[in-house]
Amino acid sequence: MRLLGILALVAPVAIGILLLAVPDSLGSWIDDGARSILAAFGAGAIGVSLTALLVATHFRYRFVRLVKAAERIAAGDYTIQVTASGAGLEARLATAVNVISGALADTHDRATIDRLTGVSNRQALLAGLFSEVVRATRYDRPLSVAFVDIDHFKAVNDTYGHAVGDVVLRGVAQTLAANLRTTDTIGRYGGEEFMMILTETDIEEGAVLSEKLRALVQRQRFAVEGGNNISVTISIGIAGGIGNKLRMEALIRDADAAMYSAKSLGRNQTYTFAEPDDDNRVPRAPISAAGRARAMQVGQQARDAATAALTSVLLPLPHYRGQPSPVIATIVVSMARQLQLPDADIDRLRVAALLHDVG
Repeated sequence: MRLLGILALVAPVAIGILLLAVPDSLGSWIDDGARSILAAFGAGAIGVSLTALLVATHFRYRFVRLVKAAERIAAGDYTIQVTASGAGLEARLATAVNVISGALADTHDRATIDRLTGVSNRQALLAGLFSEVVRATRYDRPLSVAFVDIDHFKAVNDTYGHAVGDVVLRGVAQTLAANLRTTDTIGRYGGEEFMMILTETDIEEGAVLSEKLRALVQRQRFAVEGGNNISVTISIGIAGGIGNKLRMEALIRDADAAMYSAKSLGRNQTYTFAEPDDDNRVPRAPISAAGRARAMQVGQQARDAATAALTSVLLPLPHYRGQPSPVIATIVVSMARQLQLPDADIDRLRVAALLHDVG
């Protein structure tokens, strides 16, 4: 069709030029009157063709950027903006393109971004994980998934209010996002829980990265009313695999289990998931949320009981008269709170102070 259009444009121009340049070229079969008519027709054809060519060139030059912008929007790039110059049809069309781009970008963000934290929401996160599992399986590449949970987040909300809790959530999310590679993804999985998709990363490399992120979050401070600052810690669980061994549901389940192990066994640490050895014949079963909560409670009771038992051993010792350890523990806890150390570290210091005379 384009070729036919070019021929339709070139043919009358060629004929017109021929008639004007060589008026006697058709003299053998037409008379002078007809020749004059054909010459006038040729001149008109040249004028119309040149005008059409100029108009087409002008429109192509002025509107090609708008066409390219529309093509980029159709391809999913909603960040495109074009300059609306003048006040004519071109400016109106440019403004319309910008409005459409902005509306689509806002709709896309609402569908894929968590409004509070600014990272991917759960739906976008799972869609991205599915794509990465497919890619890693196809090309036999490593992939790891990390679950991140903010320790004692309910206590933050209860003590300082939900506004401060929102600040903590946003701060932790942005710290994690800012220190990941561009190929990695972080999203809010739910509540105070985040998921990180670590591409081209095996589980050992993921653990190293997670430990760096955990240390960064622990050093972060959040302002609260009264001019004070608070800090939080995170517990991280990682699962991963390579190639056709990857399963999306298994990655989520195993990373979640590793994270709850990190929380149950002291918090503020990173745990990697490892399959039990087949020779050990250890059966695996899913753990309910209530079961996890009960396990955490039992673990804390066991730690307290162990501390009390060891303390009772110290009481009868001759050098322990006057019970200096409880006093030291009280002082240490007070100092730790003044330094705004995480609750997990304060608890470790308290136990160490109580038992420092064990020998």
